[in-house]
Amino acid sequence: MFNFLNLKKNISDFTTDLQVKVDDLNRKNKELYKLKNMPLPRKDVVAGLCEMIDVQTAKCPCELENLLKGVIFNPRHDFKNSRMDLKTEEYISWFFSQQIKEKITDTIMEMPFPQKVGLPLAERKPLIKELEIEVKSLTNEVDQLQEQAASLSINISAPPIEEAELFHRMEVERLKTETGIKQLVIDQMLKSDIDPVKEVSRLAKVTGYKESKIRSFLNGAVPIDKIEKMRKSYE
Repeated sequence: MFNFLNLKKNISDFTTDLQVKVDDLNRKNKELYKLKNMPLPRKDVVAGLCEMIDVQTAKCPCELENLLKGVIFNPRHDFKNSRMDLKTEEYISWFFSQQIKEKITDTIMEMPFPQKVGLPLAERKPLIKELEIEVKSLTNEVDQLQEQAASLSINISAPPIEEAELFHRMEVERLKTETGIKQLVIDQMLKSDIDPVKEVSRLAKVTGYKESKIRSFLNGAVPIDKIEKMRKSYE
């Protein structure tokens, strides 16, 4: 005699296990997305830009030497009517690299910056690798549970797995509709780990302005600058 109670229990067990795994997977995906997309600390931005200049200008000494050799070994070179074929931007960056780096550093350190930033790259990269392994493992476990269920002729479908980037875009759209704040502003607020709804309410309280005025203010110009200025003025 077919045991419906056992079948019901098996389906319930598989469904519960599957839901737990999918919930874990979604949570890890969101952690991974946040870890990858949180703004870098100021020092990392400075280091990255300085490295970019070094890479950009690395070939300049060798190229200049080759160019000069062509003149040195050509005694008939027409100095008066010739021109040096230098890649202007790269050579300016090379000649004045120290000054440019110092200016970049000063600007980054003084300009408005997201209140909440992510981990430095040195700490972030190993965590990203670790989370990617966990996400892959959980994805395999979800697939295996579905295969086991199918082998027992139990037809269950996995709950939807949220792609972190898709979830972020959907959250931006939802909050844009709910708050009336521009998409770019909401995107920057979420990436800075600021809840737009709570932030509008908080700023309205501390400033005495209506929430509609706060939303208009946030929509007015460079979003992160506006948020930071308001925070500093009223905290």
